[in-house]
Amino acid sequence: SNVAALDAPMLANVSNFNASLPSFRADVCERQRLLYQDSINLPDALQGLNLSVITTNYPRAHENLMFSLNDNGEIKDSQKGLYPGFYVQILDELAKRGGFDWRGSFVASSPFIPEDSNKTFTDLLSWQVDHFDISMEYWSRSTDRMSLGISFPEHFYDSSIILVGSQRSKEEIRTLDIWSFLTPFEQSVWLYIFLSVLLSGMTYWLLEKLNNSNDERSLFDKPMATLFF
Repeated sequence: SNVAALDAPMLANVSNFNASLPSFRADVCERQRLLYQDSINLPDALQGLNLSVITTNYPRAHENLMFSLNDNGEIKDSQKGLYPGFYVQILDELAKRGGFDWRGSFVASSPFIPEDSNKTFTDLLSWQVDHFDISMEYWSRSTDRMSLGISFPEHFYDSSIILVGSQRSKEEIRTLDIWSFLTPFEQSVWLYIFLSVLLSGMTYWLLEKLNNSNDERSLFDKPMATLFF
């Protein structure tokens, strides 16, 4: 149930893991009951609600393209030619489709630095969803986080590890190229690799020649084997 309400439009630079901060989560139990009874449709389940949102106020360049407040602690006005942030665009579109409001009940927290505390990003996410309806951040979905009861919507950012390559036509796929193993590197790189192997082999051969306890016959009878093996 709703424990507290955000009286002000937002709270700027809220400290993470603030123990005195109450819960601002909305009471959606009645909406869930109506949904199970088929009294409302799923697209209308959030209609008219004020959902609390917590996100990060990024002060640095590049990161502030996600979300950052202006000098007055307000969301940047796109009508004045200012970019409000990627998170604002996503939340506005979700609010438009779902019929809920978030701009009057959001919190901007300071950037979290794990090195400054004994907490992890998973701890931060767990704390945020315990106090707010939505944590707007580029979180990675993991089994550990889902086991904590954290629900993830459809992603807008894919952070999974995949193997990529250049797109080829069907004719190129059917063609067998015996030199395809050379494609990962340029010719100059392969040349540097060959020269480094040759130079290291010659250095090894010279060191073995200076070693009195070596097998001199192999040094002179099989110089190539000594260079590369």
